[in-house]
Amino acid sequence: ELLWEIWSSSHHLWRSVDLWQRIATTAIAIVIAFYVHYVAQYVWLAIFLVEPTVSMSFIPPVSVTYETQQMTPLGEMGTVSAGIFANLVDFIGLILGAAFFSVFFDTVPKLYSDFVDAWCIYTIVSPFLICAYDLLRGNLEGDMFKLYNIYATQDGDGAVGMGLTFLIYLALILLGYTRSFIY
Repeated sequence: ELLWEIWSSSHHLWRSVDLWQRIATTAIAIVIAFYVHYVAQYVWLAIFLVEPTVSMSFIPPVSVTYETQQMTPLGEMGTVSAGIFANLVDFIGLILGAAFFSVFFDTVPKLYSDFVDAWCIYTIVSPFLICAYDLLRGNLEGDMFKLYNIYATQDGDGAVGMGLTFLIYLALILLGYTRSFIY
């Protein structure tokens, strides 16, 4: 009987509007954050006058490609971190928006709060998603391998590049995690 009650209550959860509203809000936040990531990389590359090209497809919806030989290691570090850093900056803006609602209206709208929560989670886990995506696709030119490739080309050893990628991702994850406590 207890199992039936648990199953019935969880089965009822799937029919709740609140659950589907959260799922839709999370999906929208992730799609927007994904595009922010690539727009930030595009802008970063354009600053370095690399002439990035953008291709649109279904999976991934967008990708930014460029001639990696034109980049310095420092420029590639910026490329690797630009998208995640842009999501962090936007997350701080969303936190300020929540503070605005809280101060002037004494409450944060539920949809907005759900959106900020989803953005927060994406910002923290995006380095893992980037790594998983590059590994699953075998994309050896993806964000995870950019620094490896440039150091392997210049110095003959990409281990330094992988270490730097790990440190950059770790720093950005910790920044996102600390910002989540602010919210």
